[in-house]
Amino acid sequence: MKKRLLLTLILFAGSLQAQPSTKGVESLSGDLRGLLSMEMLQIEQGMHKIFSHMVRGDYQEVNKIALNIRDSFILKRKLTKAQRVELRKLPKAFLQLDQSFHEAAGDLANAAEFGDKDTVVEYYQKMVGKCVQCHANFATHRFKNFEE
Repeated sequence: MKKRLLLTLILFAGSLQAQPSTKGVESLSGDLRGLLSMEMLQIEQGMHKIFSHMVRGDYQEVNKIALNIRDSFILKRKLTKAQRVELRKLPKAFLQLDQSFHEAAGDLANAAEFGDKDTVVEYYQKMVGKCVQCHANFATHRFKNFEE
């Protein structure tokens, strides 16, 4: 299972489509970028925990963590009215990637609830792919290795 995950990550990273990089995230206020960064850190920690529990076959914990990630939308919490307006600066593609990432987390939680290990791996890989795609397209200012 570990080899399959690694191979998928390598193949996905190599197959990223060159898309115009819209830097909407850079145009956000410091406060809003801070909230977004906090969410990303929590997601990263959750993804590490999911991997650890996944390879142990502990699907109950995978389910719990995946549900937390699914529900971690900053776009639905902790935002002032002004910040909600400010989010309009984000490219539509960014918001779509974010939504599909959270949907994949929900699908992962569902697969984990039923102990479907192949589907758990599939949705974990999908989530990682969404992270890489988003960072490559919208966060090259933070992740220089994605710069062209």
